[in-house]
Amino acid sequence: MDFILIVKNILLEAEKLSKIIEEIKNKYGNELSDMYKEIIYNLFLKVSYIAGIADEKFVYEEKIVIQYYFWLFLDNTKKDKITEVKKLLQNEELFKTKFDELKQESDIFYNEKIAQLEKLGDISIVNLSELTKIQEIDLTNDAMFYNKIASSLYRFASYIIKADGEIVDKEIKCLKELWSKLYSINDNETNIKQPISKSQILQSISELTTVETNNLDKNLEELNKLIGLNTVKEELISLINFLKIKKLREEKKLSTSNISLHAVFTGNPGTGKTLVARILASIYKDLGILAKGHLIETDRAGLIADFIGQTSSKTAKVIETALDGVLFIDEAYALISPGTENDFGHEAVSILLKRMEDNRDRLIVICAGYPEEMKKFLDINPGLQSRFNKYFNFPDYNPEELTEIFELFCTKLDYLLTKEAKEKVFKIMENKFNSKDKFFGNARLARNIFEDTIKRHSNRIAEIAPITKEILTYIRAIDVPDL
Repeated sequence: MDFILIVKNILLEAEKLSKIIEEIKNKYGNELSDMYKEIIYNLFLKVSYIAGIADEKFVYEEKIVIQYYFWLFLDNTKKDKITEVKKLLQNEELFKTKFDELKQESDIFYNEKIAQLEKLGDISIVNLSELTKIQEIDLTNDAMFYNKIASSLYRFASYIIKADGEIVDKEIKCLKELWSKLYSINDNETNIKQPISKSQILQSISELTTVETNNLDKNLEELNKLIGLNTVKEELISLINFLKIKKLREEKKLSTSNISLHAVFTGNPGTGKTLVARILASIYKDLGILAKGHLIETDRAGLIADFIGQTSSKTAKVIETALDGVLFIDEAYALISPGTENDFGHEAVSILLKRMEDNRDRLIVICAGYPEEMKKFLDINPGLQSRFNKYFNFPDYNPEELTEIFELFCTKLDYLLTKEAKEKVFKIMENKFNSKDKFFGNARLARNIFEDTIKRHSNRIAEIAPITKEILTYIRAIDVPDL
């Protein structure tokens, strides 16, 4: 059922727009983000009306799509409703049985919001003054949000038109006019796009129902949800955006630059290097760079044999398993050390460098380890320096982030921290952080403390009778070890 897929995707679109507002808030503060949000609200409401009546009839499917978009983007009181709908979307038959109820809700929303626009007079694409306002705010604040908002707006209108499963010429005309308005609103040549054709519109609309099968948004969301690592995430998002545009240019037969994706992750243990590498491998698959996008983890022991003549075959076998994916070499500096020319590690590195060149379209290598040791490792062999030109530094987690990680472990296993327990956890993390050395455990430290905590919790409540859900769930300060 295409409509179910459209509802799923419109929820994703609303979440994207919310992230744009959050990005504005983080960069420029509440005042500017509130200004953008008000303008965007009016703009999207007008376009929802324009797209809805493009075929001269406003059907329930269109109303429902618009309703959920605005609920998720603007109305925090509807979070429970959105959660309920997301559950319905997992069961097509149940969704169908609830459709009449959804229609009634959408009627209420329509009467409260969209129908009000009919009283305002001429609501048309020509009169979308909010577009100019967004560009003016962008210009004043040296920001670049217009194109993101414009793209989101066009997709939103396309979803509305697609909702009833029928696309007529009047709706195609509406999208062509909207496209023209969005991308020729000023004389800035960088913002002007070529006029869009009917076939391009039909193709873009048909692609709307295939978005759900692409995991890119989910993987990007998983990346963004990681605690801390803000600089790493920003650098990776920038790289991913470059690769997305590179792919689009290739599809349009435009020239592109070839870049190496082999990378060096530096940082102490437990800073999320392996986890980020795994997400990145999956993203590379989503972008069509890797066929499988799996992650193979290894280290010196996995690549180097104990006897002469065995290292080459051992290294080759590991590389074979990593083809079409990412080979993640932890503590890569242990492969070779200065002044050890006869070490078998040199053979492993030589084979690795050759395969990185021979299989450059099928293999991405990420080397990880402590910052200073990784620098010395790369300095040993000029070939390593030339292959690895992307560096990502993973900083230690601060006490607040470590406490958040501890809470995340609790949430995953249905535990809740009391206020006193959380304060004690934070104090421990603060003390550990202030006395840390290069072997600081980071997330592993948080995990170890969590595991000790739930053991102490189990010992404390084992003799209690009767055991209630609250007793099983709440971790108290006494359960947190004294460290």
